[in-house]
Amino acid sequence: MLLLAEETQRVVRYGFFTTRFVRAATQAIASAEACRMVLDELARLGARNSPEQPVRVSAEETTSLSWHASLRQRGTGAGFTFFPDESN
Repeated sequence: MLLLAEETQRVVRYGFFTTRFVRAATQAIASAEACRMVLDELARLGARNSPEQPVRVSAEETTSLSWHASLRQRGTGAGFTFFPDESN
């Protein structure tokens, strides 16, 4: 994701971590659904990059929860933790 630093007017590339909880038949489907959810949320928040550098999202890790553990999860998860991309 690209962000404009107001004080320097410099565009800086950032990555982010987030967690989403989904129910799916396979981990591949769960990853795709989680990525779609994040892209939809970013779009609702107004996050946009230029067409030549669209926001990209990938699931780096998926974890299956037991049925019992999944009962404790309320909602789908929210929020983002941003970090500067080392390729800046």
